[in-house]
Amino acid sequence: MEKRIEQYIQTHRAEILNDVLRLVKKEAPSSDIDGLKDVREELFHLIEERLGKSPEVIETASGRHVLYTKVSEGKKPIVLMGHYDTVHPAGKLPIVLEEHVLKGPGVLDMKAGLVQGIWACKALQDLGLATSHPVHLMYNGDEEIGSRDSKEILQAKAKEALCALILEPGVENGDVKTGRKGAMACTMVIHGKASHAGNHPEEGVNAILEMAHQTIALQKLNDNDQGTTVNVGKITGGTVSNVVPDYAEVEIDLRYKTLEEKLRIKAAIEAIPLFDANTTREIRFSDGSNPLEESEGNMMLFEMVKESAETFGLSIGHQFVGGASDGNRISHLGLPIVDGMGAVGKGIHALDEQISLELYAQRICILTSVLTQIDEVKFG
Repeated sequence: MEKRIEQYIQTHRAEILNDVLRLVKKEAPSSDIDGLKDVREELFHLIEERLGKSPEVIETASGRHVLYTKVSEGKKPIVLMGHYDTVHPAGKLPIVLEEHVLKGPGVLDMKAGLVQGIWACKALQDLGLATSHPVHLMYNGDEEIGSRDSKEILQAKAKEALCALILEPGVENGDVKTGRKGAMACTMVIHGKASHAGNHPEEGVNAILEMAHQTIALQKLNDNDQGTTVNVGKITGGTVSNVVPDYAEVEIDLRYKTLEEKLRIKAAIEAIPLFDANTTREIRFSDGSNPLEESEGNMMLFEMVKESAETFGLSIGHQFVGGASDGNRISHLGLPIVDGMGAVGKGIHALDEQISLELYAQRICILTSVLTQIDEVKFG
């Protein structure tokens, strides 16, 4: 079977590359609703052409709709997830095709992954390879802004699934991702009392001084052993240098590996005492994202991915990474998830964003193979 898959992908490499280029040429940062519509329509036609299926368009209020394609019918589908929005403003990055590399806006994150999902399903169809469970494609248009409109749709579909493979980029060395940290933003505001710094400094209450103490206390909450990071990334305050400042504000980035740790670090921040009792404090937390915890189910699914890679003479490891994806948004449902199944390259969200074309062919082979290996019995 492996040789048939390999030969099939090699035979169709030019068509696969052309499909990636079709999507990369349609630029769509998350804020560009018209651009997203263009990419979605191109993706719709591509799925129709390659798989003979018309995706369901699940509408959202913002226009960042979800494309959902039932490649095959049945219960408890294997869901391949990806997003068609990107981070680069249109026209910012040139598209450059070299012998072994394709560069361009969103090529790694994650247009190549979307095409990978389509061609893995096409390979199954054309080669007559069976899967124990149906395969569905779920592609949304707002992942880069937290999937705020599509999250409920993703979760509703994931509840019906056996497992999910996320077509986000792999780690640069080719590893997949069996866990991702959750992320939460926190804003802390300190109120003091203004006064003239030269004539009446004793009448003032320095909000920046209090915030300095708070910042030190916040940074002490970092816990490398637990994988918890607390980063005071931005601070503002005061008015002019000769006024005791009555206001200071910091923005904090929080990352954590477990839901339990998310709740603990939130409580720890709220418990930091005021060093100057004459100041007052406000703390605001965003909803944030839950972590994609490295569950037993995730590791069992990873073993299937690893075994599939080995049939092609390839070695794949797994990592727990810091950035979030749509895997985080469905992880609390308990289904096995492996993330980072997509293309391999470098420059994610950067000006040199690119994929390795040689490794890309390998990734499609692995994805095709693992779809034939996934069986509910193996999760038991």
